[in-house]
Amino acid sequence: MKDNLTGQRFGRLVVQEPGISSHSGQRWTCLCDCGQTCMPFGFGLKNGTTKSCGCYSDEVRRRPKTHGGTHLPEYKIWEAMFQRCTNRKHTSYKNYGAKGVTICARWQNFAAFFEDMGPRPSHKHSIDRKDSTLGYSKENCVGYTQRTEQSYKSQCFSDVQRKNTNSSAVGRRARLTARATT
Repeated sequence: MKDNLTGQRFGRLVVQEPGISSHSGQRWTCLCDCGQTCMPFGFGLKNGTTKSCGCYSDEVRRRPKTHGGTHLPEYKIWEAMFQRCTNRKHTSYKNYGAKGVTICARWQNFAAFFEDMGPRPSHKHSIDRKDSTLGYSKENCVGYTQRTEQSYKSQCFSDVQRKNTNSSAVGRRARLTARATT
C-alpha cells in the first residue's frame, strides 16, 4: 500500500480503513455523508471520479429538471443562438460572437428566453433581431419571423451568379486577348 488515505475526505466520503487489495488496485472502506459504507478503489478517490457511495447520482437523477424544455424546438433555437454567440468553436461564431453579438444576462437561461418569446407559430419561424449590430435581448428581438429561405437562397445564388459572371467575363477577355496576340 503506497498511500495511506485513512481519515481523508473525498467528496462525501471519509476513508475509514484499507480494504481489499488486488491486481486492480487498493480498495478503501469509506463512510458516506448519507450513512452508507462503500469500498471504492483508491485511484477513483484520488482522481475525483468517486465522490460518494452512489447517493449523489441518485439525487441528481431525482432532481426536477430546470425547465424540462430540451425537447422543444424553441430550445434548439435558443441553443443555436447561445452557441454561435459564445462558443469559439461554433462554425457561425465568426459572424456573431467574434463581432460582439451577445446575449442579454436574462436570456442566459432558457426558461427566461421562453417566457419572453413564447412558442413559435410554426417550424418555418425563427428568432430575428431588429438591429443586427446589437445582441439578442427582448428589446432587440422581433419575436419569431417566418424565414424566407427561398429569398435568402436566391440572394446567395444571385451573389454567386454575379461573381461567376464577372469572373467568366474576365476569363473570356483574357482568352480573346491571348488569341489576338498570337
